[in-house]
Amino acid sequence: MVKKVTESTFDREVLDANVPVLVDFYSDRCAPCRKMAPQLNKLHSEAKGRYKVVKVDTEANSDLANEHRVTSLPTLIVFTRGRATKRLVGLQDKLTLMMALGLV
Repeated sequence: MVKKVTESTFDREVLDANVPVLVDFYSDRCAPCRKMAPQLNKLHSEAKGRYKVVKVDTEANSDLANEHRVTSLPTLIVFTRGRATKRLVGLQDKLTLMMALGLV
């Protein structure tokens, strides 16, 4: 299961990570977000320490969503060494997510 991060854990889990981190900014009320959840879980289970996949609930962490200019859901941002390096908006397939993480 993909780990949920909050405003209080974001820096430690994402910005300070030693591997690329795919952050899924989502809402439980977002149908495309729910549809994408299984492939994010699969990607997470295949990580084996090469990267991380985490989720941010935008309703519970609106300041974090605003800080990263999240205006549409789902928004997926890859962070590498503390910097946002790739941004995807909307429903994405697994291959596109792997490419964003630099895996293919």
